[in-house]
Amino acid sequence: MLILSTHLPVFAESAKKRETVLTLPWTHVTQGLLDFSGQSPYQPLLEMELPPQTLTVSDLPVELRGIHVQLFSSVSSLPSDDGEVRWALSPLRAFIQLGTLEISQVVERNINGIVARVHLNAKCTGMEMIQENAQAQVGVTWSGQGMALNGRVSSLDLNWPSDSWKLQPFKCTGLDGFSQIVEQQLNAQLSHPETWAPLIRSRLESHLNQKIQDSLRNFKKPQVLWEEDEVQLHLFLTDLQVDTLRGVVVKGNLDVVDLLENEGKVPEAKDPVELVPMDPDKIKEAFLAESPALLASGEEVSELLRQLVSKRDLHLNLNQVSEFQRLLRSRILQFFVWPDLFHYSKSAVFPSVSRVKSNVQAQFHNQRIYMKGGVNSWVYSKRDGKVWRYLDVLSNFFVGFLPDVSQGKLILKPEQVDLKTDGAMTSDYKARFRPTSRVPFKTINAALKVLPFFKNYEVQVPKIQLNGEMVYQAEKLHHHIPGYYLIEMKRLP
Repeated sequence: MLILSTHLPVFAESAKKRETVLTLPWTHVTQGLLDFSGQSPYQPLLEMELPPQTLTVSDLPVELRGIHVQLFSSVSSLPSDDGEVRWALSPLRAFIQLGTLEISQVVERNINGIVARVHLNAKCTGMEMIQENAQAQVGVTWSGQGMALNGRVSSLDLNWPSDSWKLQPFKCTGLDGFSQIVEQQLNAQLSHPETWAPLIRSRLESHLNQKIQDSLRNFKKPQVLWEEDEVQLHLFLTDLQVDTLRGVVVKGNLDVVDLLENEGKVPEAKDPVELVPMDPDKIKEAFLAESPALLASGEEVSELLRQLVSKRDLHLNLNQVSEFQRLLRSRILQFFVWPDLFHYSKSAVFPSVSRVKSNVQAQFHNQRIYMKGGVNSWVYSKRDGKVWRYLDVLSNFFVGFLPDVSQGKLILKPEQVDLKTDGAMTSDYKARFRPTSRVPFKTINAALKVLPFFKNYEVQVPKIQLNGEMVYQAEKLHHHIPGYYLIEMKRLP
């Protein structure tokens, strides 16, 4: 039995999972909504069909139908004010198209005691009004419940210069001079921006919340953060909270999913009440990254890494190790240290499979992850036309990592590795060939040290998709928040 003197306590099985959060600054939330909407200076920010409106022309009601409004603008963020997230729409351009303006009414007039009845019948079509110099400031307050994010347009300051609407030429049939009267009345209606603000505010709020829900539809699904050999690390999202000054906090938990054990199905997210909540002060520190960031407890990450390691098979060909290759090519060395290799050619291959035992221990300390446990390895060889399980190997290890992230890759670079190995030829092999069973297991030990778990190990981290347009990649891992790992995300072009 091999024993390492380094002692680490085993994680208690009853320990609750810890909350993990994803912080989304307001600038990225805003840009995400705009990108999801396909907003550009050439595409409408808001497009709406209005119900029929009544316009008064010479004291007579005239009905407007087929009113189509399009608003175009660039959107920029303003400093938050008294709990509002504020945006500037400048320049704001508006296009209003009117389908028909029609009057058909019998009018009575008393002229010198004589009642005259006149049938007024007039119709205007093809009217279009253009505004190119408007400006607006929008204030939005946010609330989150579960995985729903809701915005309320709490203020709208809408302005445009006087006499700045351009009314395109249009035609009217019926009464002479009716088109001039209509033009005067339309300009009068458009001279007061404040009368339009409630309508635009209401429609903008409905449009905003619809886009939010559409944008979050895919985001609500579990996010795959790491994947290899049918084993995945998932971020299950369970709750949205709003930090008015900073942005949106998405809460959830990390969990290991073995697709083979789950028949290819991803289980549901953990119930939030089972999670140890994140310290609010740590969440505020995460927003200092000024880009989307994933904040996870170091203890949680070390436990997840323990689970990932215990589910992996590591493959190695002993021929890849120079010390073994030199021994395989030298009959003199074989005579002294590994006599049974006489029966193999110098080009023989010796593949092996290693599996970390399930009782591996892990501990987080000083931003590092330390692990201790055992590894079972099986070395195979081909002799007399048959593949044999040649050696059964047991290794005990102690290893310390300082995790890092660079350009979308998780990097586990061991700072300390202690590995001790022993083993024996298998009973079946010995029964068949009765070999000299002397084997230099220090050579096997050296070979196992090149396994990814004990050497520099890099794995591509899958990207996080906030919506159909915004995809983020892990860019950098920060260690400045004691007890936590902060992974800063970078938006991909």
